[in-house]
Amino acid sequence: MANPFALAAALARAQKVRLTCPYCKFEKTVARKPAAFRVCPRCKKQFPDPLTKRRR
Repeated sequence: MANPFALAAALARAQKVRLTCPYCKFEKTVARKPAAFRVCPRCKKQFPDPLTKRRR
């Protein structure tokens, strides 16, 4: 039987992803939910979300 704390930590990590701002290289952990764009909390610049699929 798995440790419930380790299992909860693994599930939480699977649902979050680290994003890096292309301008200031600030890394932030966000939920794995696609969005049209992201806003950096440090430099306040807007950039396209790398998690969304590209349209052709």
